[in-house]
Amino acid sequence: MAMNHQIQHGSSEVSITTTAGMNIRGKMMRRSLEFIFVGVFSIAAILILAALIVRSTLNQSGDLSQPGDAILEANFKQHESDLELLLEMSNADKKVVRISSDFTWLDNNAAWPRPESELGFSIERWDHYRTLFRKVGLEGGINREQSGEVIYFIVSSKGLTTHGTVKGYAFSAKQLTPIVDSLDDVTRFPKGQSVVFKKLKEHWYVYYMSA
Repeated sequence: MAMNHQIQHGSSEVSITTTAGMNIRGKMMRRSLEFIFVGVFSIAAILILAALIVRSTLNQSGDLSQPGDAILEANFKQHESDLELLLEMSNADKKVVRISSDFTWLDNNAAWPRPESELGFSIERWDHYRTLFRKVGLEGGINREQSGEVIYFIVSSKGLTTHGTVKGYAFSAKQLTPIVDSLDDVTRFPKGQSVVFKKLKEHWYVYYMSA
């Protein structure tokens, strides 16, 4: 009987010890999970805050990676005849509303890729566009408004489609607005405007567009 009592007593101690150990391990695991959760949440919050700070800074000081007005103005003087030729070609191909070095959009079909017969012009003419794009420095090619009233010659495109900026030349037979003295400081742009212009000469402008 005494021996049985000792065995039962020992079993109880083992059971208590095991239960206590499991409780301790459970608490440690819960604390570890809490630390991991807090750590992940903190990192996510820091990343979001950093992104907001960067976006705010860009909105206040401008996209410094875009070429300055002086560079585009000097380039225009050097390649004005090439831009005039591109304008003439685009007006002849006005159903091709978007011409890039690697794709085209038609006024009724923006699907890509398309058969060669549906490019909007011949491969040889497309190569001519590409040669002029490289010569002038139009990394984005040409974008025509559907109305044809404004034709954009894209020099530089930065950022995402939903939050990016584009800078280049614009041609319009009509007066474009709003006009500013400088496109180098976005903080001085009129509020609520997605595209702003600086006049170069009659019908020609430098433009800055933001999404």
